[in-house]
Amino acid sequence: MGTGFYLDDEQEGAATPYEEYTLWELEPVFGPESGLLAHELDDLIKLRSAGVDTADFIVDATFINPFPSAENDWDFGFGFREDEAIYWLVIESTGDWALVARPDGPESDEDVQVGTVDNLNLGADEENVLRLIALGDTGYLFLNDEFVDTLDLSAIQNAGAVNVITAFYADHELEGAATAYEDFTIWPLP
Repeated sequence: MGTGFYLDDEQEGAATPYEEYTLWELEPVFGPESGLLAHELDDLIKLRSAGVDTADFIVDATFINPFPSAENDWDFGFGFREDEAIYWLVIESTGDWALVARPDGPESDEDVQVGTVDNLNLGADEENVLRLIALGDTGYLFLNDEFVDTLDLSAIQNAGAVNVITAFYADHELEGAATAYEDFTIWPLP
């Protein structure tokens, strides 16, 4: 933590106050785990649950593209705070991303936020590292070690399951293919 890195940002005799500055040593509650999410043309989201219920956490996973984006669209992401409701964070091979809330079952999907990324690796077997920090009503989205956006997580605050996902959109898979993931890891936040 610091301040006054640039001379123009300082005033003689002024001070920058701070409170509750804390560092935590984090131990994962899950992972790292690697696996495959097999594609099946059944209109269902493919997922692997970590079996961990938490509301505030850091989750990280590396997704391996199942085929080149020129062959077919694909997606990957996280499901989290899954209890009666759930959030879906989805990155598409088109470069679009969405935070979707499902407050009341499969027919209740609502886009909370949408955006685009420009640092997505698109070739077959190329890797994309997705990281999400969820803390209270705010989330922080990172792709390939670059900050993407701050997320509004105020609608679903309960602890719930955390999942890696693919095939959020039904036409984003090919029969016989699979989306691999590596180093799926979850750290709880105090």
